[in-house]
Amino acid sequence: MKTQDFLAAIAESLNRSPGSLKLEDTPDTIEEWDSVGHLSILSTVEEKLGFLPDGDEYMSLSSIQELVDLLKARGDLED
Repeated sequence: MKTQDFLAAIAESLNRSPGSLKLEDTPDTIEEWDSVGHLSILSTVEEKLGFLPDGDEYMSLSSIQELVDLLKARGDLED
């Protein structure tokens, strides 16, 4: 999956407009990225990429960039 398509899906899961997320965004910069938002992002990863990240690994992510890096390392996202 293309990274930009994935970011658009994450934005949609957080009820934000496509293109509104930046790689630098964190739970501190995105109001919707609260505990429910975390679950929405996790659900989107599972739906779009077909796997569920390890809970501890996922919960330690502190930015969109870290999530993208994790998914690229797995081979699930491309530029």
